[in-house]
Amino acid sequence: MKKVLGVLFILILLTAVISYAEENKGAKDANVGHTEKGGLVVAFENLYQSFMKSSLPHSLDKFFKTQQPEVPGSEWLGEMFMLSGTFEGIATNLQQGDRVNATASYNAFANEYKNVSKKVPEWEGYFDIKTVDKLGKHLQSNNDFASFQDIGIIGDTCSRCHADRQPQVWAKYYWRDFDTVNVSTAGGNLSWTPAMFALAGAFDGIGVNAAKGNQTATNNSFIQFKALYTDIKTACSNCHDTPRYYYVSDDVFAMINQTGDYIKAGDLTNASINQQILGIQCYKCHVLHMPAQDMKAKMGTK
Repeated sequence: MKKVLGVLFILILLTAVISYAEENKGAKDANVGHTEKGGLVVAFENLYQSFMKSSLPHSLDKFFKTQQPEVPGSEWLGEMFMLSGTFEGIATNLQQGDRVNATASYNAFANEYKNVSKKVPEWEGYFDIKTVDKLGKHLQSNNDFASFQDIGIIGDTCSRCHADRQPQVWAKYYWRDFDTVNVSTAGGNLSWTPAMFALAGAFDGIGVNAAKGNQTATNNSFIQFKALYTDIKTACSNCHDTPRYYYVSDDVFAMINQTGDYIKAGDLTNASINQQILGIQCYKCHVLHMPAQDMKAKMGTK
């Protein structure tokens, strides 16, 4: 183990040195000053991206061949539900004093557990076969106290795997790439990123022009903003089939309309205040959606 850690540390340092040298060479070649990010920071960012790309084993891909974004169904997920159901059945039946069905649940669980443990070789370390076998012996000897201890230990290994791997699995296989979302506008169809840049430009234009006291320019930016915001609301249906209660909800559009009324009345101060409040709605959407999208991009699955 110490040798492995030593090699890893050397590789990290080597990556940092190479990255630092390349960054400085690039800066000199371009005849510009060093950026705010230090070479070590860039090196570790690059290293993190490399780790993200290799964070899930390729052997897992075959279980998600027919997986559709946002649809909770795959061969792997089916295995997980089967494991969960039989595992919980052991504890539930034991709590009810039903040892016959507790044993039946155990037999189904143990068989499935050992079968799944071999499907992704890189993840075998997450499966505690020894404790599963102990649980079988403790159930057979009617040792309920030891059985529940075994169940807790096995549950911890499941939780550890989920904590380590589940976010990446969700991002890679279940998260829809935002660049596949179409935004239909009066000027034509836009993919998500250009639409967001256009929306941000119109949004900023309201505040910038209001600060200058330019009512006409503020109104022009507002018209563009409201139109694009409406188009984005329609585009949300690419993924969502239920009403949204923030960002594109009726109360948000009521504030957008109020902002337009302020601008028409020449009240650019209150229009700017509303603009800042609307920015919070943008943040609510970003903080929910962007982390998974960023993870997906770093994993090289876009």
